[in-house]
Amino acid sequence: MMNMDVTSAVAVLRALLTEDLGTYRRLHAGLDAGQRLAFAVVLTVAFGQAAVRRFGDDHTPAAIIEFVADARAWYPQPDEAVPAEDAETVLRAALGEDDLIDRLDGHAYSAAQTAMLYALTRDNDDIDALLASAAPQAEDYLKHRTRR
Repeated sequence: MMNMDVTSAVAVLRALLTEDLGTYRRLHAGLDAGQRLAFAVVLTVAFGQAAVRRFGDDHTPAAIIEFVADARAWYPQPDEAVPAEDAETVLRAALGEDDLIDRLDGHAYSAAQTAMLYALTRDNDDIDALLASAAPQAEDYLKHRTRR
């Protein structure tokens, strides 16, 4: 049986990624501290999986730059889109360039990661499969984190 914090986090993230923004706002506003942590972990795991699925092991900087440019162009209000450099940084970090993580503060990293996860899943009918795959990994992380 899945941890209730992870279950809640998956529901919030599903609402966001499926553009059910009213549900997203309502659910997100009701998250307690444990659920907010679970949400951040589920989002991070899902983002990493989605990035690897999209770019694989043989990604190129040009492919990442092109993806980010397309994602930013699609954004409804381009002046509010995350900076391209931040978006490229989180994608490259998810694809193995761990040293890039320190370039962004927590807020910028989270905003870029959320925006790029949305872009990575925008044309994907398999959001439920992605979340079903991410949830157990997030739960495992949280379980081991609390044992320390």
